[in-house]
Amino acid sequence: MAIGKSTTGHGFKGVCNYVLNKKDAEFLYARGVVTENPNLIAKQMRSVADMRSIKNPVFHAYISLKNKERGTDEQWKLAADAFLKNMGFDLDQTQYIVARHTDAGHDHVHIVANRVMLNNVVVSDFQHKQRTHQATRAAELAAGFTKYESKKDRQIRMQETRSTIDAALKSSKNLLGKVDYTRFKIELGKLGIELVESRSKTTDRLFGISYKTADHHYKGSQLGKDYSLGGLQKRGLQTEQSKTQNHSQPRTSVHDPASGTQARVDAQKARLHGHTNQAKANAREDENKRLQTIRHKQREEEDELE
Repeated sequence: MAIGKSTTGHGFKGVCNYVLNKKDAEFLYARGVVTENPNLIAKQMRSVADMRSIKNPVFHAYISLKNKERGTDEQWKLAADAFLKNMGFDLDQTQYIVARHTDAGHDHVHIVANRVMLNNVVVSDFQHKQRTHQATRAAELAAGFTKYESKKDRQIRMQETRSTIDAALKSSKNLLGKVDYTRFKIELGKLGIELVESRSKTTDRLFGISYKTADHHYKGSQLGKDYSLGGLQKRGLQTEQSKTQNHSQPRTSVHDPASGTQARVDAQKARLHGHTNQAKANAREDENKRLQTIRHKQREEEDELE
């Protein structure tokens, strides 16, 4: 992705020396001048600029790459030419130089051009800062740099992806409103989206999905909850897990009112049964004690008679 800025000024000598003599500066090429010496280039540009009475004949721009992207010399030449064309310069009638700088930690070039062209036409500087944005996009395209994308562009692209997924989901539904997983993958492929699966290495269980387009790769959750695996299952997608769950026997739940009531009844019966058995055991013990007491008294009476 490239960032471009431009400005206009009066003096050629200062900017030419800065662009060409700065540490690590690399002269790439020039048109309309016959030397690489910054002072002589400035004189040649001034002699042409003096043919017209304008305050700021100097056009100075730079194009910078972000995210550690680097361009080749040939890419930078293509980028510089496309940039100037989109700013209104006729390259065959323009004096300009292009130099590459590497001192700032990011790859970038500087362009110095004469707004007074060799055919005596002046390139307008009206809203040049606003036009710089479009010229930078043209430079990106010409050089093959990573394309810049605004927040609005990104939102539009993501919405288009969501709409495509919705269309594939709709065309994969059967009469019962269920979506066959295999058919869904095929329909997405027809529409230019590859469905990428995330599976457990030990059980091969599907636990997530993502979507791969020609130039982007989205996790399901990036597009919204409705486009995650769980979200699609709620919308009717039938995976192996959801099919297994649908065909399994329902298990008794403690939260089920009927099963909960029956459990309480069974527990009460068990308690009553336990109490009854205990009562019987206690009664038998009391009877045994009573009989033992009677037999003991009988033996005492027999001893007294003797």
